[in-house]
Amino acid sequence: MKRVYVYIILFFIGLLFLLAGRVNHVFAHGANYTIAQTKAMVIRVEYDDGEPMSYAQVKIFSPDDQKIEYQNGRTDKMGRFAFLPITGGEWKITVSDGMGHGVTAKISPENKSDNNVSVQSIGLKKWQKVIMALSIVWGFIGLAFFLQAKIIKKE
Repeated sequence: MKRVYVYIILFFIGLLFLLAGRVNHVFAHGANYTIAQTKAMVIRVEYDDGEPMSYAQVKIFSPDDQKIEYQNGRTDKMGRFAFLPITGGEWKITVSDGMGHGVTAKISPENKSDNNVSVQSIGLKKWQKVIMALSIVWGFIGLAFFLQAKIIKKE
């Protein structure tokens, strides 16, 4: 009976190593963005691996009303979206790919630098995914030892 638990533990450790070999694919869903400021504001959104967030939903909120959308639309194939702000102040931009990944940014047209841009990424960060995977494996190992102890106690 002890062999069964050892095989279960080895299976999950092997599964962890198999997933670790696909780390770039598994962790490719964070989101980054850049903003080019000309007369129009252009936002470019991409995943952590550099792939553009194509055709993602975009919502723009004006400084006057942060609850009602000023404009909405979708990014293009290259993950870009442009809009023309009509007033100064802090504009809120949210971008979501519909699968739980995206960003929220607050920008001001009068600021020519990205120093005052605040970003909130939607989705889990790499370190959170690693901790979650290790916690799952550790939980299965604990379950195996718990069941083994229960069987030994019956004997």
